[in-house]
Amino acid sequence: MLRGERLVVGERCSRHVFYALADDHVRDMLKDMVVHINEDREGRIESDIESSEGDKLLLKKIAKR
Repeated sequence: MLRGERLVVGERCSRHVFYALADDHVRDMLKDMVVHINEDREGRIESDIESSEGDKLLLKKIAKR
């Protein structure tokens, strides 16, 4: 679904496919979604998603939900 909507891009390595966010716009959209969810749940804004390490953290948070 995400690949079909061009939100992620895949790179095949043997039998495995590794996915990454398609571009900065997608990263910003997901970041805004996480911030919005945290505002609703905790009444505060978390801004710990700024670097490429933040992208990994963001994907982990989304995967846990």
